Amino acid sequence: MTDIDPEKLALLLLAFASFFLVGASLSKTTNQKLILLLLLSGFFLYSGIATADVNTPPFLLFCYVVFSACVIFGFAVGLTVFSSLGRAVEKYASPQISAISQGPVSQYFIAFFICLNISALLFPDFRLHLLISPPAPDMRLWFSGQLSIDRSVDFSLVHYITTLFTPFYYVALFGLRRKPLRLISVLALIDYLRYVDQSYIGRSEIFFDTTFVFIVLWTEHRSFRWLLTLGAVAVAPIAATGFYAYSMLRLGVSLENIDLTGAAYRVIESEFTFLIRAGMPLIDSAQHADLGRYLAWILTLPIPGFLKGGIDVARVNYDMSTIVLGRGVSDPNFYVLLPGLLAESIYLFGDTFFFLHAIVIGMVAAFFCRLCERVPNMTTLFTYVAILFFYNLNRGGIASLLPSVVNEFLAFYLFLGVSIYRTKGSIWRALPSQYPGKEA
Repeated sequence: MTDIDPEKLALLLLAFASFFLVGASLSKTTNQKLILLLLLSGFFLYSGIATADVNTPPFLLFCYVVFSACVIFGFAVGLTVFSSLGRAVEKYASPQISAISQGPVSQYFIAFFICLNISALLFPDFRLHLLISPPAPDMRLWFSGQLSIDRSVDFSLVHYITTLFTPFYYVALFGLRRKPLRLISVLALIDYLRYVDQSYIGRSEIFFDTTFVFIVLWTEHRSFRWLLTLGAVAVAPIAATGFYAYSMLRLGVSLENIDLTGAAYRVIESEFTFLIRAGMPLIDSAQHADLGRYLAWILTLPIPGFLKGGIDVARVNYDMSTIVLGRGVSDPNFYVLLPGLLAESIYLFGDTFFFLHAIVIGMVAAFFCRLCERVPNMTTLFTYVAILFFYNLNRGGIASLLPSVVNEFLAFYLFLGVSIYRTKGSIWRALPSQYPGKEA
């Protein structure tokens, strides 16, 4: 893996432990602890560990400390700024959320989400037969599809509807929180449908769903936490080996040519050295993002991709990869590099104002905490969001988080707004009849 400097490692562990304890003491509810501690843990794994390498400049360890502190600061500020949000959702939208998350309605929502994923095999080409005879994993085909803008309107529309429905699907999964076999079956079916559609599914998606199941079971089955912990420890090396084998298969390497010796070690090395392999070259380039294009990207996120046309916006991960690789997106052998959240913050705001990225991230995490924390039926949705901050953000950067919390939640925000407006209006209209003295 990395050549660890013992002194740096000691400082790193001391800093992480300190921030972890501060975050735990600052957090007053289970949801607050979950999202903040997962966010800090993910940042430690994907950006922090690499700062202890002997070849990493001490400045980056300092940046890690500042960034972590600013995440906590932003989170504390966000909890204050959005303090009334949770009360409004609890008071005015809780009945509507409960209706989605329980009973037959939740099953209808889950079934509809499954149908949306099946419909991707109907448009623009009929491919339902692939469910019986699935294609071999092909990462190159998937990646070329991500870069291609020549997609049919039918495909784009189905994908957009599926994206908008995602939060409702996770709310509906609340009804399966105490039915682990059914929960796992639904998640596995969705993953299989997406694999058949794209001839590819990333190991990150598999890990995401596994983590989701683990947290849901951990939350709902307190008496079995010891068993979950033992199971996770026992399965981790096997899972890491399986992830490595799959990563080779999706590149077209035959199974008999895959050396599984030390596979778990290689997976860990590949996951936790982003800062060294891509982040440091990016920082050394002294190139930074065009903040105007970056802001344009954020502002146009709610617009469906097939309606954006030729709007010039930053594509952060592609832009950073272009700098590190020295190749354009359309050049042969181009691929996306992940530099880690710390390097990304320096790329976006420079080594003087990189901490602004941390403050904004902390505030966004607090927003979702306040949004969900007072309605128990939003537990599964909040778990989904917490894993986005823990894994997607720290691994893939801001471009792996914002499209989810903005695009996916557009319809859900509208749903909450309408629910609050209608309920408040109903209460207001009922006042004159209940309190005659209030009549105008």
